[in-house]
Amino acid sequence: MRKRFYYISLLAVLAVSLAWLAQPVAAGDNSIRAGQGVGPINLGQSLAQVKGILGAPAKVVKSPNDPNAKFLSYPQQKLAVFVGSNGVVIGVTVLGGPWSTPEGIKIGSSKAAVTKIYGQGLLRGQGNVNYAERGIAFAYKNGIVSTIYVQKTEDNKALLGDRLIMPGQRCGSIKIGMPVNEVVQAWGQPDNVLNLQGGSHIYQYKEEMMGFIVRQNRVNGMVIETGDFITTHGLKVGSAKSDVLRIFGPCKEADSQLIYDKKGIGFRILDGRVQQITVLPRD
Repeated sequence: MRKRFYYISLLAVLAVSLAWLAQPVAAGDNSIRAGQGVGPINLGQSLAQVKGILGAPAKVVKSPNDPNAKFLSYPQQKLAVFVGSNGVVIGVTVLGGPWSTPEGIKIGSSKAAVTKIYGQGLLRGQGNVNYAERGIAFAYKNGIVSTIYVQKTEDNKALLGDRLIMPGQRCGSIKIGMPVNEVVQAWGQPDNVLNLQGGSHIYQYKEEMMGFIVRQNRVNGMVIETGDFITTHGLKVGSAKSDVLRIFGPCKEADSQLIYDKKGIGFRILDGRVQQITVLPRD
């Protein structure tokens, strides 16, 4: 099952807590288990179970993507636990301490050491690399691991490709101008088809949280409501409006949208954050 892309928000995770002490949770289990958990914390545990193990968090921060999801900060253990809107753990962030993967990767390891074990991975903005099929992601600073994030593993679904948003061109392997039948063959029939003026349509895929603007049976644009896709600068659903303006510059605004016609991209904003990204042919 595809899901809203919570786990790539590494910069948001880094903001949960900045001052760490050195006390580990348990002397006997310092393992980082990709796709499973960290030490005594496992993906799928309830909020009550987490508090029973780690106690009350030092700080709670709402997720920028979903106000019902939250980051629980445990600075003494150098962990942050991400609890989804369903009340269970969907991610664990490691920011220091004795935690280590079975291969010996931990905070302070080199990027070269990670790449040797895991491969190149998916670039998720500046300094962030994700291994979705393994259930682990890394953030780097000056070539050194600064954050490790454990998440649920994901299937390598067709057409996702590198999951990069290239304005005016593509999202992953889905390209503007490609026959829409290629999407239908890979993902099945859309959940809904909306008619637009001028004979165009929108094919909606709820599970993938994407829509395709279709004109003359070809993809003429993509509407993205998931953080699965990200620009080379690190912008995605959930990013701050200020980051969009900083990276792309000023633009015309209409109906809560930042529209960059000449670049082939637009951002719908809600409460100061990106709710939706649209990729279109450049003017």
